Amino acid sequence: MEAYLFVHFKEKETPDGEQVYFALSTDGFNWEQVNGGQPVLWSEKGDKGVRDHTIVRTKYGKFYILATDLSLANHFHDKYRGSWESITREGSKCLSLWESDDLVNWSEQRMIELGDEDFGCIWAPDVIYDRMEQDYVIHWSSAHSINNFGHKAIYYTRTKDFESFAKPQLLYRKEDSGVIDSAIYEENGMFYRFLKSEANPKAIILQKGETLAGECETIEAFNGEMAKLNNPAYEAPTAYKLSNGK
Repeated sequence: MEAYLFVHFKEKETPDGEQVYFALSTDGFNWEQVNGGQPVLWSEKGDKGVRDHTIVRTKYGKFYILATDLSLANHFHDKYRGSWESITREGSKCLSLWESDDLVNWSEQRMIELGDEDFGCIWAPDVIYDRMEQDYVIHWSSAHSINNFGHKAIYYTRTKDFESFAKPQLLYRKEDSGVIDSAIYEENGMFYRFLKSEANPKAIILQKGETLAGECETIEAFNGEMAKLNNPAYEAPTAYKLSNGK
């Protein structure tokens, strides 16, 4: 059976929501829970909760799940003192990672430290394979000391094996607002970058460029379609291709 796998967490007030859940679909539209709707993997390190998952299938056969190390259920009111500012400066210093050869048997959780003392949070990782460099680009959103942990920007690192990682670099900073939740896809030789803009507009935006880490231009037609929805609450964009090419 061919199927689509969605890896996610659940927005709940209890720690079981911030774990690793699977859902399956045979058509990309209708989804069913895996494992009776219970977590497939539990975070036992860091905040002991994970959010904003992504999964990647590598060219050498392994699967990797990466996620933000953050538990609001466990720590929002004590460790983070009920403050999102504290979270962006003091929380999520590592990404959580699991690996598997078959999507059934998973390794122990690993904590991947990508930033240094200048990074605040490291949020919402995503991964894309760079055919030119023949490596994997992990990108995420961070607050940073360069602007006193103000507007967040998108940073990235490169890896060939998910064991060693290059020094993080800035991928994109929006001058008039923060940006989070990047998702990048390649199609017909062009790279498309979805982002959650935190203002001006407060919405998902879409950019297009000829290189993965180079300059991109905003696609205004997409922004216009988002504006028609008249709801700024959308974030964490993702995309996938159906078997019919759509």
